[in-house]
Amino acid sequence: MKYVVNNNVFKTPQDVKIYILKHSGDTYFKEMLNEKYGQIEICGKNYLASNILRTLSPSTYQYEKDKFYNDNENGIGNDIENVVENMNEFDTVYLYGFKVVGSPW
Repeated sequence: MKYVVNNNVFKTPQDVKIYILKHSGDTYFKEMLNEKYGQIEICGKNYLASNILRTLSPSTYQYEKDKFYNDNENGIGNDIENVVENMNEFDTVYLYGFKVVGSPW
């Protein structure tokens, strides 16, 4: 079976995962940070946690983002791969804003 995402055809669930993670940007990671830590007040002004971490420590931001997306047990990459692996031909699922369709061709 193959999988179609945004008119791109993929042979494996892992290929679908890589495509979605590559094209989802920072959106879900930033949302998680901001929900978990909220706004942080510095000198009377409020800043989102994601913006502070990205600005003050880009390497930590990147490390945590990679962990968030790719952690084998808790990352969303694992969620994507598991859902796609369980699809049947002609199934359609929506994963993190991407439409994935199972295709027999």
